[in-house]
Amino acid sequence: MDRPLNPAQLDRFFVGGDPQAGMLTDADYAIDTAYFRGGYEIPIGNLASITPYVQFDWYENPETVNNKDLGGDNEAGLTDNGEFEKYTVGAVLRPVPPVALKIDGSGHRQDFNGKSEFYPEVRFSLSYLWELAQ
Repeated sequence: MDRPLNPAQLDRFFVGGDPQAGMLTDADYAIDTAYFRGGYEIPIGNLASITPYVQFDWYENPETVNNKDLGGDNEAGLTDNGEFEKYTVGAVLRPVPPVALKIDGSGHRQDFNGKSEFYPEVRFSLSYLWELAQ
């Protein structure tokens, strides 16, 4: 059976880390977040363009948990301390104005069960914007 809380969360929420011993009532409910977004569109010919971009996200909420049944989320709530970082690099190619091809890669860093964990992901997308006749 999966436990709804990891050992670090048990220590943070319960006296001595034991749910039977009672809940800790002195808690820090501050949620901190920061992010950075940067990109630059480079024209290619008359219609096309490429836009390279970078992103950085940081989030910390020590009171969040993983289990959605307990009101948690599946990212910060998985960590020991409710904190994660996400780094993203990508580009959007627009061969014509209504079409966008996007590729990017991200890396997530978080502490889980006392170890720093890093996992990557790659995303591709194709978008088309159409206008309705007036």
